Amino acid sequence: MPTVLTSPTGSWRATSSAINLGRLNLAQRVTKAAAKRPLSIPFELAFHIRQRQVRALPDALIIGGQKCGTSSIYNYLLQHPQIAGVIKRPNPRTGRWVAKEVHYLNQRGANKQPARWYRAHFDYRKAGIINLEATPDYLTSAEAPIGALELIPQAKLIVVLRNPVDRAFSAYQHMLREGVVQESFAAHIERRLSEQQKIEFTGWDVLKKGRYAEGLERWFTNFSRSQFHIIDFRELVSEPSETVAGIINFLGLPQVPIDTVKKFNDGRYADSMDPDLNARLREYFEPHNRRLESLLGFSMGW
Repeated sequence: MPTVLTSPTGSWRATSSAINLGRLNLAQRVTKAAAKRPLSIPFELAFHIRQRQVRALPDALIIGGQKCGTSSIYNYLLQHPQIAGVIKRPNPRTGRWVAKEVHYLNQRGANKQPARWYRAHFDYRKAGIINLEATPDYLTSAEAPIGALELIPQAKLIVVLRNPVDRAFSAYQHMLREGVVQESFAAHIERRLSEQQKIEFTGWDVLKKGRYAEGLERWFTNFSRSQFHIIDFRELVSEPSETVAGIINFLGLPQVPIDTVKKFNDGRYADSMDPDLNARLREYFEPHNRRLESLLGFSMGW
């Protein structure tokens, strides 16, 4: 028999079924777990962690590079019915919805979350579905290749490479829009060049992010070359449909129609690059580009 509860505004019926009681107890346990780590495990994520046994790990990673079209590739691939991405949720720090970058494999030291935290970002494992994550910082991270080898050694790895001079200017424009920098591009590059031997690598370093060979060497040390699919950014721009079709083939999936008209995270530039600074950056990246070509075994034409 249901119990009748009375309030000052009237009465209502409430059932004390075992199902509802079980749900209440689970919610209370999850709330307590989330309260212990409120900054890193919001309520919804804590609930997913409790069900981690059946949740997937990624089968494929887009590891970079930053400002090389990874957002577009990620969103194009999610149109495929056999590709699933990261579960969307708000970032507790910025409030923005996170739907692509988890930044798990490049966590370090005391800040590194357990593997169940990573699993909680993905849906339940389903036959025939490839789970995809895209964190461009993985390419130049020292921790990411090791973490990936330990957790997902069979993963397929997608890399997009862009002329590092153009990439640096694009990254600067992104920083300008985000309010990370206020100085001119020339002043920013001068400061970065003078600090190269003094600063630790940061996510906003416009120069080190374009030294692709340093990162790829670490990835190639830990993974077979057959697990990599290398893309030239220019091909993505000029032939997006063909580029995406190549990735789908690499993933071993059947071809389906993909709409590649929309460009994602494609910001406007506030100005243009000074030709003299362009030439100086080409000179700076020259030895790193040759090192990259030697590593890949073909010319990038930069």
